[in-house]
Amino acid sequence: MSHPSIFISAVSTELHTARQFVAATVHSLGFEPVWQEAIPNAPDEFRQMLQDKIDACEGLVQIAGKAYGIGITDVDSKFGPVSYTQLEFLYAHGQNKKTWLIIVGDECQRDLPVAQLDLPSDPDYPDPLGYQAGLRQLQQDYLTRLKAENPLCHIANNDTELQNALLELREELEEFRDIAEREQKLRFALIFAIFCSLIVLGIGFL
Repeated sequence: MSHPSIFISAVSTELHTARQFVAATVHSLGFEPVWQEAIPNAPDEFRQMLQDKIDACEGLVQIAGKAYGIGITDVDSKFGPVSYTQLEFLYAHGQNKKTWLIIVGDECQRDLPVAQLDLPSDPDYPDPLGYQAGLRQLQQDYLTRLKAENPLCHIANNDTELQNALLELREELEEFRDIAEREQKLRFALIFAIFCSLIVLGIGFL
């Protein structure tokens, strides 16, 4: 029987290391951690591929910080203007997947300093700080919206609190793993019963 999988969502440039810690926690509990590291050049196909990956997972953990990440160039018909990372959480939540949110504060370790995040890729962009501020506001609006909708949310203002959040997440995932494994066993039992019934029916027609 395969292990149930959990999608680990984060903006890689900001929280790659934190995502690795979460993935290790998820793996130690018997889940298969899944994530998307790079965005290919075909955005329409990528969006569907991302949704297919999430559909195959039992749940999703998102580590969210200051960074907005890479935005979807066309406005999503369901969620509005979002980044790919935001889409991961919103899509999973909309599909009634189990979702967890860890919001990291200013004192948490990042892979890039906050000042270097969400800057335009074009070095000749006329107003890079204005560009950055616009994306930061979109990310802040997103987090405010999620907290208002009361998903399972952990706030980590520093690395110690992040470790504590992972301990709480571990307890919640242990409970969720037991439920997911029971449901998976029931699905296999149902498929096996159907298979046996088809064999019996097939013999009866011989």
